[in-house]
Amino acid sequence: DDDDVDVYRVTLRKGQSLFARLTPEVAAKVKLELWPPGTRRVEGLDLKVARVARSRRVGAQARLGFRAKAGGTYYLEAKLTTHARDPVQYRLAMARVSRRSP
Repeated sequence: DDDDVDVYRVTLRKGQSLFARLTPEVAAKVKLELWPPGTRRVEGLDLKVARVARSRRVGAQARLGFRAKAGGTYYLEAKLTTHARDPVQYRLAMARVSRRSP
């Protein structure tokens, strides 16, 4: 039984940026949320940590951009927000970008 949430670990260094783009294969709404280091759960009522970034919808895609104020392991959550009879497949692209030194 598939659920409607996938979570990916992303390691970022302080000052590094994360860009993520999710494209569903069928007409469905999916959102991305980024949770900070130390997060133990991304679902439920016992959330002690706030998300640090949310995606914006651009056409059929969910897009997220974030610059890390602290290094560590972040958690990228992909969540289906519309009802779907079958599992929704998607393509997820992520890029980590470091600032250049002058």
